This record gives sequence, structure tokens and C-alpha cells, in this order.
Amino acid sequence: MDNKIKAILFEIIANNGKVGKLKHYGLSYRQGADLIEDSIKNGDLTDAQEMIKLTEKGQAFLKANHHLIKETDKSKWIDLDFKNKMRQIDKDEVFLPSRKELKFLKKLL
Repeated sequence: MDNKIKAILFEIIANNGKVGKLKHYGLSYRQGADLIEDSIKNGDLTDAQEMIKLTEKGQAFLKANHHLIKETDKSKWIDLDFKNKMRQIDKDEVFLPSRKELKFLKKLL
């Protein structure tokens, strides 16, 4: 298991966050469940009283690897929006979108 993913998982559990955040890092819900099961077997997590919590070993791992969670590569902060990408137009061409393309105008009018 990658230490970054493991640290993110432990932070989610420590803060009672949503496991859906792991999907942002390319993991499916099944893979997230497998990571939780492996961490319970390793003693990093406990599932007492139908709640998953960090053990002291898990808290120590999170504290030691908390620096891995913060994304320092600025190019990964914002994803590209390919669905709204337009073709490049000539500098003398005027672009007039149709009303259907301007969905935000419906809210204003």
C-alpha cells in the first residue's frame, strides 16, 4: 500500500470524513474497503463497536506521514475541463454562442 494513500485514508478516518475522497486519487470503493481491511489486520485501525478508528500505531503513522497528504505540485490543484473546451478561433473571427450554450443566462433572466 502506498504511504500517501494510507496517510489519506487515516486522515479521513481520524476526521470522520467521507471515503469518497479516495476516488479522487483513483481508487474504487472496493479498493478502499480492501485498504481498510488490511489496515485492521496490520493493527493500524480497529473496528470496535461498529466504528472504525485509528489505533496508537495508526496515529503514529499519520503523524509521521502527514506531510505526504498536502499536494505541493500546483499543476494537480485544478483539473482541466475538457467538456467546455472550444476550438481555437482566428483573431478576426467573432464568437457568438447560441442561447442554449449560455445556461447561466437563464438564471439571470
